[in-house]
Amino acid sequence: MRGRRAVEIVCGAGQYVLKSLIDHAPAKIVAVELTDGIDTLRSIVVSRYPELLDRILFVQASVFSLPFRPHSIDYVCSLGVLHDTGNTERAIRSAAALVKEGGQLNFWI
Repeated sequence: MRGRRAVEIVCGAGQYVLKSLIDHAPAKIVAVELTDGIDTLRSIVVSRYPELLDRILFVQASVFSLPFRPHSIDYVCSLGVLHDTGNTERAIRSAAALVKEGGQLNFWI
């Protein structure tokens, strides 16, 4: 992820987004969450980690309707939630479709 463009899908309130930014130094990370958890993450970053604001984009969207071009992201991850979407296989396929050639997909089930 270091120095690359990353997306975390279904990030909740963003604990792993923050850990990724601090520990793994992506150039930019997109935090994707359908619920108001995305607003919680935005508030946390603004109040506690304002120095990270230029490296994070907050997107409210469903894993089944992601607003990105296929094969356009260096590193895509989803940590421990795709099995809760109601259609695990479709969620994994949706995430995998974003990864560009030579990129990486990392998900936990």
